[in-house]
Amino acid sequence: MQYSKNHYIPRFYLKHFTNADNHFFVFDKENNSGALKVFRRSPSQTCYEWDRYTFYSKQGQRNTMLEEKSYGYFDKRHSRIIEHLAESRNPRWNDEIKYGLRHLIPLLYWRSPASDDHFKSKIAEAKTIHEFGLEAIDTKNQKVVDDPNQHKEFLADPNFQKSIRMTYAHSMVHNPDSFDINPSHEWRLIYHEEDCIANVTSDNPIVFYRNPDLGGNIMGSQLIPISPTRTLLRLNENYKGNYHNQFIQNLAVVDQAIRYVICSDKEYLTRLIQAYEKIKLSDVLNDLKFDVFGLYE
Repeated sequence: MQYSKNHYIPRFYLKHFTNADNHFFVFDKENNSGALKVFRRSPSQTCYEWDRYTFYSKQGQRNTMLEEKSYGYFDKRHSRIIEHLAESRNPRWNDEIKYGLRHLIPLLYWRSPASDDHFKSKIAEAKTIHEFGLEAIDTKNQKVVDDPNQHKEFLADPNFQKSIRMTYAHSMVHNPDSFDINPSHEWRLIYHEEDCIANVTSDNPIVFYRNPDLGGNIMGSQLIPISPTRTLLRLNENYKGNYHNQFIQNLAVVDQAIRYVICSDKEYLTRLIQAYEKIKLSDVLNDLKFDVFGLYE
């Protein structure tokens, strides 16, 4: 059914990791019994849930507006930004790019199942919808609804919960005074030139130095691979390090993947997963993020 297949990692992002045949290779962390298996998949076959963003009326009628109109609109806008940074020979850091990334990162985080537990805890702790940057207006008298019981009903509604994730991401852009967007941080584009290594990505592609669900800043130090050879890195502008360890970055991406790890190179992905399996029970993984970001401090 049209608009039922909801990609929580947008296809416009995933396509930059495909080969000439518009496919890539996927390792499924949940299907890892026996011999290591890597599957050939396309973006349309990866990182989606059926009707994740679909609204349902009390009568069971479906409404796909959130996927069709809202996420669809922003995916078109953000696709141009990622394509420019991932494919252009000389990318330009203009205000449109910077502003677009400031919106893309919160939206990508909050739309994903990787943030489901974090979102549920926020809903459980919230007393009003004001905590998500919203107000309710009574259409009969045009007054703000302040009744806490009414707000609790709003927060408990499944359709409202689906829509509020995008709204919360919006509020981080349009109400910057309410959120620390780390103005001292800047974006950098890292180019990888080693022929034997390709960037991997996953169903949880943003590597935060400190995860937002643990109190980290969603616009703090972070990285996101955007192609097999390019990584977006956000750091304090005073950090001067210029050596980036792509292999350690890839291990960090594998470690935080919820289920799917994605790569254009089947053989490299297989070797990477084998290396990860050997060290995943050791203390090495505890230091991965420091090993990635600490080089710049």
